[in-house]
Amino acid sequence: IMNRKSHGAGVTALSADPFNSHILATGSYDERVRLFDLRFPVQRPLAETECLGDGSYHLSWNTSQKGVLGVAAMRSGLAVFLVGDDADALTEYGQYAAGAADGEHGSLAYGLSWQFQNTPSKDRVHIAASASFYDRSLHLWTMAYADST
Repeated sequence: IMNRKSHGAGVTALSADPFNSHILATGSYDERVRLFDLRFPVQRPLAETECLGDGSYHLSWNTSQKGVLGVAAMRSGLAVFLVGDDADALTEYGQYAAGAADGEHGSLAYGLSWQFQNTPSKDRVHIAASASFYDRSLHLWTMAYADST
């Protein structure tokens, strides 16, 4: 099974939703993230982001809260999206290192990972780690739990 019509440039990232085995997120050099239902892979995406400003190089689902997807978007920093219950919407929830100057952390964001928390609650925060190419560093940052997921 092949779907060559949904992406406008090379596909750079794939990530399966840990809470819904039918949903696959894809990232592309066409600067968008898309959600597909693996039961119907040749159909159009269920949801698609607006242009991120650079390629979506790495995708990471948060395993502590359903519907939270992080994106390392190269020169556009790191973005966090909330995914609708039916995977039919991608809503930007926050950004980290967006607009970083050349050579600073996030100026070429390549990696993102979430800390696993087995007892999440609304008064806690997500802890994320991000990697950047030019400054050769790892950053830890936090984000409040989303109320709508």
